[in-house]
Amino acid sequence: MLEFLIPAIKEMRNLTSLNVSRNRMSKLALVGVYRALIENEIHLTKFIISGNQLQDDGISELLPLVLKSQKLQLLGMTGCRITVNSGQAFVDFLNF
Repeated sequence: MLEFLIPAIKEMRNLTSLNVSRNRMSKLALVGVYRALIENEIHLTKFIISGNQLQDDGISELLPLVLKSQKLQLLGMTGCRITVNSGQAFVDFLNF
């Protein structure tokens, strides 16, 4: 999936919202997509990744990237198999 998605992102300079819910994306793919957005200075206001397989270790990789975002208002992550073990990553994120 990343083979076609990342090059397409580079061309979407005015993209403000991205919904990739329920696409069976791995944590590697989700983090890769967000990294590509940041590297190409595309600042989303909404990033919806619900129903993908982010899991606890993926949240630890994604949240530091989200901190680099200047305009993100909504990060939808329901059903991403995140447990209470990710609590410290969220505390660090909210206290930034």
